[in-house]
Amino acid sequence: MIVERVKSFFDWLEIDSERRGELELIAEEAALLAEGMTHLKDYLALAALLEFTQPKQIFEIGTYKGITSDFFMQVLPHCRVISIAYINPRREFFKKKFNNSELSSEEIGSYVTKERKSRFTQLIGNSHDLVASKLIDDYGQMDMIFIDGDHSVKGVQKDTELALEILKKNGTIGWHDANPKDQYTPVRKYLENQLEKPMLATYDDYIGGVACWNKKIEEKLQTLTHA
Repeated sequence: MIVERVKSFFDWLEIDSERRGELELIAEEAALLAEGMTHLKDYLALAALLEFTQPKQIFEIGTYKGITSDFFMQVLPHCRVISIAYINPRREFFKKKFNNSELSSEEIGSYVTKERKSRFTQLIGNSHDLVASKLIDDYGQMDMIFIDGDHSVKGVQKDTELALEILKKNGTIGWHDANPKDQYTPVRKYLENQLEKPMLATYDDYIGGVACWNKKIEEKLQTLTHA
């Protein structure tokens, strides 16, 4: 469940002010490239979360052009990103606003810069078909999973279940599109009504939004709740 929504992850996670300035510039660059698909406030929240958790290996569900993948690696120069892009069947093209059906295979993940390609692995397929044990055998357990794939309730549930299986003990899970206020918005509906883990999230004053969970965040939320 989303326990608290905050204006600034930087403040809540107590990120050093000098480092914050550097991260804000990186977030602004990514948001310009994203052209509205991912809000600046989302990149700011993710930058703070990355700095706080320092994941060495990130699994991203939902690649598109790879702007967010590249952003992860720019924020953390030593991390590795494995990302999966799901290409909807052509007959389902009009069912979702954003998907990879209109991209060529060369365009998927194409915004990952040349100097960061060696730290990036692109997978193509349906994340719901992945087998956790096989994924761990191939790439190891993950320090962080960012879920931005199938936005149906069932879809985000399946991706979250996978994330919990491949996550390291002290790992972090992040979800995109946690903000929309419409009660029928699937991601928010799942996070607020079905997932029992206490989460931190962005203020819901814009379209998009990031929610996150790990044990440290859970402990801090519980402390603040009982203060």
